Amino acid sequence: MSSLFAGNQKNAPAIAAVIAKDLALTTKVMRIANSAYVSSAGGEITSLSHAVMMLGFNTVREIASSLIMIDMTGGKEKSLPVKEQLVRSLFSATLARKIAIRRGEQNVDDCYLIGMFYRFGKLLVCFHMPELQARITEAVNAGASEADASLDILGYSYLEIGYEIAADWSLPEFLVNSLQPLELENDATLRGNGGLVYAAISNDITDLLASADGENSLRPALSRLRDQYESVLDMSGDEIEEILDGSRADFSKYCTILKIDTQDIALIDGINNWSTHFPETTPDAENPGENSRDITAVDSAEQNNKTTATLTRGVAEISQLLASDGYDFDDLIRKILASIYYGTGCHRVLLCRCLDARQQVKARYAVGKKVQSLLKQFQFPLDGNSQMFSRAALNGTDIIVSDLEVHSIQEPVPDWYRRLGPAGSFALLPFQLAGRVGGLLYLDHPKPHYLDHLPAKNMALIGQLRELAAQAYDQRGATELPLT
Repeated sequence: MSSLFAGNQKNAPAIAAVIAKDLALTTKVMRIANSAYVSSAGGEITSLSHAVMMLGFNTVREIASSLIMIDMTGGKEKSLPVKEQLVRSLFSATLARKIAIRRGEQNVDDCYLIGMFYRFGKLLVCFHMPELQARITEAVNAGASEADASLDILGYSYLEIGYEIAADWSLPEFLVNSLQPLELENDATLRGNGGLVYAAISNDITDLLASADGENSLRPALSRLRDQYESVLDMSGDEIEEILDGSRADFSKYCTILKIDTQDIALIDGINNWSTHFPETTPDAENPGENSRDITAVDSAEQNNKTTATLTRGVAEISQLLASDGYDFDDLIRKILASIYYGTGCHRVLLCRCLDARQQVKARYAVGKKVQSLLKQFQFPLDGNSQMFSRAALNGTDIIVSDLEVHSIQEPVPDWYRRLGPAGSFALLPFQLAGRVGGLLYLDHPKPHYLDHLPAKNMALIGQLRELAAQAYDQRGATELPLT
């Protein structure tokens, strides 16, 4: 493992030479490389060097490191606690990798490895000391924290055990140094150590999935976990859910290819029971149905009354929530977007926030038709290259584009927006926080001039919902990029 992740292993022959020292590992890597899951090159991959060149260094190293962990915990003959912890470690690695990619990390494969090894100590205890692990589990079930239980019964925390063993095995220094508790209040220790943050939250999310009693309890728990990590990981609940969905899909394929036995694994049950909140095909029975998406419906007085009632009810409910104590922030923002979605007939509604450090505006929450990919890709810099988008955010000016094709004759449409599959009409509704750029609401429809038919009263209610979103952020003490 140490040789596999050594800093000088940056070419195909070097990586291949390390793997080739283990015949069983070589055979498994070649089988996986030629599987439908990872091979898209067309034709058979015939050597390790070929596999590295076609799949990339990171992919091959991640496959090999996963196989090594599987083998060192007993191959196929594992107790259920060992299998459970192994599957959790591998899923945490997948999740950490996804978060690292989303955050723009350079060393994504390092983050994968840290995510996989962050609970290494617990995996070792499950494998080598099953009786003591059973006692720790009993203590946790009786109400003790896992950290206190392991210290009381073992004399060491899981992280301390993992650290000592990893150091003794001469595993890579970056990995050994990341096997430490995450001190959220100590920013200095976390600066430049994104891998530790991603590993910690990935393993915490994995544990939530394995223990949650259905998604009704999981979603609030995820929201609380996001709040806990907010000071070091600026991601919305929607972004975490989108990453979770992508990780679930990847991991399911990964288990099949690696032939991982997932029977009776609590984590797998939790993953299978998880579903996203995005209301793409299940509108609320109290709200307008899918026929409200037709422009002719907006013209009718009856439909206008229904949509106005939806927006009015949304304003009242969210105002009441903001005045109460202990509301869930993610849930409140989603209620705002859902109110606009159902109250306008628009196909997609996004809340975008200004990222201070990078001077960018990025989608953080989304509701509507096929919004998960949009949530991942909708972002633009606060400069002249994004034309109307940056102008709306910087000037705090509402912009409604009735017909994108007609508008593009007067003003070029940014390339990044074209690549997203732009809408026929859309609105940009910015908000500020304490005189600074806060972000904006984006809503669209595939038909040109759709937004022209929305009653003025409805647009005013959307404005109130926007202000309620800004008020929610103000209550969180958010600060953003100064106006220029």
